[in-house]
Amino acid sequence: MKIPIIIFFIVLVSLVAIKWVLPGSLRFLGNQLVYTTDLAKSDAIVVLSGGLGNRTKLGIDLYKKGLSSKLILSGGQLFRELAAADLMSEYALELNVKKEDIVLERQSQSTYENATFTLKKLQQLNIRSIIVVTSNFHTKRSFKIFQKVLKGSDIKIQITGSEDNIDYDQWWKDYESSQKILTECFKSIVYKIIH
Repeated sequence: MKIPIIIFFIVLVSLVAIKWVLPGSLRFLGNQLVYTTDLAKSDAIVVLSGGLGNRTKLGIDLYKKGLSSKLILSGGQLFRELAAADLMSEYALELNVKKEDIVLERQSQSTYENATFTLKKLQQLNIRSIIVVTSNFHTKRSFKIFQKVLKGSDIKIQITGSEDNIDYDQWWKDYESSQKILTECFKSIVYKIIH
């Protein structure tokens, strides 16, 4: 008679955990990936490739609001000689960004490389402050990577995220959102181990 009571208690506790505890934990996990700073005028806006153009559009919007007169588009090779930065530049030109205000970083294949190769451009242009633009779910890891790579350069880093179509209150209920959040969590762990 005691075994059924124990099983009932275990099932009851499990149901409570699934219904009330697990969603709160998952909500917390997703929100831990998002980090933004207050934005002020800077020497350059650095837009990381990825997303469906939302990152580039936000970078252009910030440029047009006067937060910077320089747009650095960072993204490497996609196919043959075509780099993500090239596509981002075409989009920026379509939206009336001056060609002379665009700088391309065409080598990077990862967020760490975005920061590494962009640093070279920043040093060449004597840039002292940047706004990094990426997707919301990618902001915290991106900020930490840029902090590490730019350490000692005295370049001030700000960061903001573009719309990424993730409902952070219930991301686990959507396949695309789950894939983005879980991949970013995994990449964050790997980054901490490697760097």
